[in-house]
Amino acid sequence: MTWLSSYIIFIYLVLAVAYSIVTPIGRGADEWAHYWYAQFIAQHGRLPLNPAERETAGYKSDWPPLYHLGAAAVTAWIEIAGPPTFKYRAEPEYIRRQIIPAPRSEAILHTEDELFPWRQEILVWHVGRFLSIVFSLGTLWVTYRLALEVFAGSKVAGSRGLPGAEHPAGERGSEGAGAQRSRGAEGHGNRAPRFTLHASRFTPHVLALTCVAFLAFIPRFLFTGMLFNYDSLTLLIASLFLWLGLRIAKGYYPRWGFWGLGALAGLALLTKYLTALLPLEIIFLAFISRGAGGHTPSGAPKGGRGGGESLVSPSPPRSSAPLLHLGQAILAFVLVTSPWFSYLLVNFNEVEAYGPVLGIIAPLLRGDGSDRTVEQIFAWVSGGQTPPPAYIDQQHYSFWQLLTQFFATFWTNPINQPSLLDGFIVAMTLIALVSILGLVLWWRSTLASSPASCRLLLSLLLLHCSLPVPLMLVRLFGARDTLEAVQGRHILFLAGPAIVILLVWGLSRLTPHAPRLTFQALIGLLLTGSILQLLSMWQNYPAPLPVQTTPYPVVDAVTPPVSVELPGGAAAVAAQVEQVDAALRITIFWRGGPEPAPEDYQMELALMDGQGQTRASWLGYQTQARYPTRVWEAGDTIRDEAWLPLAGLARGDYDLRLRILSQSGPVVDWQTLSPYTFTAPVAQPANESNTWVLWQEGQVVSTPPLLRERTTAQFTSADFSSPSASLQLIGPDAVSRTAATAGNGWANFVVGPEWPAGEYRWQPEGEVVLRVAPSQRNFQLPMVTHPLEANFAGQVKLLGYDLPQRRVQPGEGLPLTLYWQGLRWMGEDFVIFERLLDNEGMAWGGYDRRAKENYSTLFWAPGEIVTDGFAVPVDAAAPSGVYHLSLGWYRRAGEQADSLAIINPATGQPTESTAVMIGPIKVGGPPSGITMASVAPQTEMNVTLGEQIKLLGFDLANQQMSQAVPVTTPRLLASSPLYLTLYWQALAAPQTDYTVFAHIRNAAGETVAQKDSPPAGGVYPTSLWDAGEIIKDEISIPLEQIKPGQYEVVVGLYDFTTGERLPVAGVADGAIVLRLFEVGQ
Repeated sequence: MTWLSSYIIFIYLVLAVAYSIVTPIGRGADEWAHYWYAQFIAQHGRLPLNPAERETAGYKSDWPPLYHLGAAAVTAWIEIAGPPTFKYRAEPEYIRRQIIPAPRSEAILHTEDELFPWRQEILVWHVGRFLSIVFSLGTLWVTYRLALEVFAGSKVAGSRGLPGAEHPAGERGSEGAGAQRSRGAEGHGNRAPRFTLHASRFTPHVLALTCVAFLAFIPRFLFTGMLFNYDSLTLLIASLFLWLGLRIAKGYYPRWGFWGLGALAGLALLTKYLTALLPLEIIFLAFISRGAGGHTPSGAPKGGRGGGESLVSPSPPRSSAPLLHLGQAILAFVLVTSPWFSYLLVNFNEVEAYGPVLGIIAPLLRGDGSDRTVEQIFAWVSGGQTPPPAYIDQQHYSFWQLLTQFFATFWTNPINQPSLLDGFIVAMTLIALVSILGLVLWWRSTLASSPASCRLLLSLLLLHCSLPVPLMLVRLFGARDTLEAVQGRHILFLAGPAIVILLVWGLSRLTPHAPRLTFQALIGLLLTGSILQLLSMWQNYPAPLPVQTTPYPVVDAVTPPVSVELPGGAAAVAAQVEQVDAALRITIFWRGGPEPAPEDYQMELALMDGQGQTRASWLGYQTQARYPTRVWEAGDTIRDEAWLPLAGLARGDYDLRLRILSQSGPVVDWQTLSPYTFTAPVAQPANESNTWVLWQEGQVVSTPPLLRERTTAQFTSADFSSPSASLQLIGPDAVSRTAATAGNGWANFVVGPEWPAGEYRWQPEGEVVLRVAPSQRNFQLPMVTHPLEANFAGQVKLLGYDLPQRRVQPGEGLPLTLYWQGLRWMGEDFVIFERLLDNEGMAWGGYDRRAKENYSTLFWAPGEIVTDGFAVPVDAAAPSGVYHLSLGWYRRAGEQADSLAIINPATGQPTESTAVMIGPIKVGGPPSGITMASVAPQTEMNVTLGEQIKLLGFDLANQQMSQAVPVTTPRLLASSPLYLTLYWQALAAPQTDYTVFAHIRNAAGETVAQKDSPPAGGVYPTSLWDAGEIIKDEISIPLEQIKPGQYEVVVGLYDFTTGERLPVAGVADGAIVLRLFEVGQ
């Protein structure tokens, strides 16, 4: 037993430490929040005392602190003042760090500072993780003791079996003195059938070790059990609680057992609130379990060593003092938890806000308000005194998705799909179902003969396993992502030992004839899954970024013979050149400059022979854009690595040259980095199918690699004679792409951000050469309802917009979608401004923002289409009227804003304009004085135009507006304009801005005078009219150029864009004749 247990523990420790090292810092669930909480305690020597300190300590600082107190205690000795320091991605002043793609949960950039030897904060993390491993190791020990409690005894023998006949020789010895005492008790006449939970071929110790190995090698236990969070300690305390409960159920610790249960339940609650239902087990034990008193009726003594005692029948009477036991547990629970709850009530009560009752409940229930589920519960408890959390668009999933998520996160740590572990998850889930079947069959077959103690143990294990379920179900209604709420790890890290005991129990009942093979295969499968999980993390977690906040321990490095400095101040400080197999590895070490670089630069290397011919070449973004130049900071030391293939080169002396390229050309022209003497020719790589071979990190790749954007694909020809000028890669879009640089026998392709994901070949039907990874970028412009082009300073172009509605009420938001296009890689975080302007130019809404709220222009690629949907906020005090939205871009210049000028497309020069106007937009009602409730026109018409607008009538006047023209045919003076007032009524909400035409025609039908203008002088466009509104439209037509004679005035509406008139029934040209009149001198 000793060597087997040592073997299991050794393998567990090796795997757990490997998991800890391979898993990047902060990658586990909420690890950062636990780290910040523990660090606050370590630095201040206490818990946070007010909301501001809680904000500093992280969003877990309202949770119980037992784990964090322990983590702070074991890490307080570590000096954390850097360097090395963490590069937090979310810090506003370091937004450039977000140029590097990373999962949303990543709090930092993972750099080579994290490599061994660990120092400062990195050391804190690993010490904290090792503490979690110690707690998990303790859980494995408790699992062993738990399993011994359950599996002690011998197999079910039925009424004919005698104790001595039930045990193989090996088992008889393993039972110890407790079993002998039980047999002695049976000698007093209580010769009842005994039961066992294990197969006869295995001793309880072997079954217990099987349970330990089962739990130890579950990949999820290995992963979560080593993280810097409270799950490992939670499971340890919950397991101790269950162990003590089983011991009490078997009659041990009558004097202090329930005191211990209460204390352990309190400690569990001080670790994680998910354990809040553990007291239900105490109630169960107090009222349902056997008595814990001195002797059983059969004379079995109350003492004995753990794990070796068998359970005997008949059952002893139930305890006569359940309330006393409950009182003991409650008192212990209160004593343990009262310091924490007192701290909450003293420092975080909300009595002033909610009164004495809710004010006391608030800090106990809702904490800092960061948990949506808790906030919803508190809103319900408060009866509406506190509003529920803001509505979220909850993600919904099918039952199958929820079920697969549960099992995937119970057995493994899913990283990507499809996964190496999919088959393992299916296999383990099927094994679990088979084990459950074994338990059910065993229960049905032995229900009548099994003693009550057996059913009690099974019931207690099942109750323990079910405790997390209610809280998980509650979270389903508050979590944004329900997949998070149903993760199986929540059950594993409260009831893991109980679950594996039940599964081993069930399997042992179904495989009584081949138990050894069964359990060996099970442990082998688990070990395979653990190793696959480790390999999956190794493959999928990206390598640390090639940068340190401390200098690299550079060996055999040389200082560049010439100064190489980049815009922003970054400079090359050292270089290493070494041959590795068939390639030359060149490593340039850069020091970050005081200012950020305006763009990401490319480094070009050339190995030139004595005739000045380039024999090997490299072109790629610095660090392959993994840590691009725009992200470099003062204090950084960047390791930039490139490779030059040497295959096929002749012996001789070469010059290694370097230059740095920007988007517009060299920023550092060719410089000699170092001479290089090539003494040992390298054989050409074998290549039967292609003339060209692809290199990665100095090696020829045999399978098509998956490349991300801005990665270099380096090719050489097998004979250095293949032409490269016409070398082209054909992508999945059938577009040919040429090399960025090419020469005699070599070519460098740089994967552009616009390259579509998929396979690339030399010929359309040829072999796959490389694959390009999918990208979140979009380069296809969708359908735009209002296309336009506005080029802002050659940086960003507005391609159009969607304005689904032109009406909005004060205090609401106006939905708008803008379509932007990046014109280049940008080195600045430009900001959009939007201002909702009235006719006087006063702003009544809008705000400054990034595209898509957080998609900085630093992240955009040239040609990328950014669909930017949002709602323009409208001031609640905005008066009714017609508005226009002014929008543009600016750069921050200290406390000032420097707007980007719009480029004239004809000349390419900046204009004085810095904004685009979108509109018109109706806020509230119509402008003042434009509409009328009712009218009594001089002449009624009631003519309908295009089923949209009706002309109710008109007024006609000459000389003065107040002088109405008589009803009879008027005679007008040419020296005075014709004043025409039209009364329009909207029959529906028009979708077009129409223009009114008012023409004066002579007897021949010729237009001799006219006035075309939007209704109401453009103050109230027709697209904003609401059905039923009556609009007063005043028009003035000069008559000075009209000769005396008879004329008619006609009016109508037309679309200014197309010239198409609204039709009028019975009128061919859509012109409504208002009246005949004469013009005199």
